[in-house]
Amino acid sequence: MNIQNLCWLAGIIDGEGCITISTDKQKFFRTYITVNNNNPYLIQRVGEILSELNIKFFYLLKKRNNPKHKETLVINITGLGSCRKLIENIFPYLVGKKEQVEIMLKYINSRKGKMELKGSHNPYSKEEIELVKKIKELNHKDYFLQRLQRKAHQPLKIDVMI
Repeated sequence: MNIQNLCWLAGIIDGEGCITISTDKQKFFRTYITVNNNNPYLIQRVGEILSELNIKFFYLLKKRNNPKHKETLVINITGLGSCRKLIENIFPYLVGKKEQVEIMLKYINSRKGKMELKGSHNPYSKEEIELVKKIKELNHKDYFLQRLQRKAHQPLKIDVMI
């Protein structure tokens, strides 16, 4: 795989993606990596790269109730194996969602180990439940950007704002 494509995909996931673990209808945890955008060319390119990596995914079309809002295309990667494969390919190039990816990888490794021993639907450990809570907290973290002062030509200092 071309490193330039992996860097581009990591940037898209950093900016337009979501990395989370949530519950399905049967109350089982599921890993999700999604990219939402209303530009079909961007979503198409994400799909092409995922196909090159042999990662399973599917598309969704999110329709909006408000006619002022555009329909959004979603590309969705689910499942332990597909999420792990994507993470392993883009991890070195992530910036903003690196912490979520590290948590998801810990969760995946824990579940994969249990599945090899006991099967797919065994009880979740306290550690796995904590990892799910932690990834949800990170996805809702407020970086207090309203405190940002206008300073031209200087790097953003996140640790000062948090």
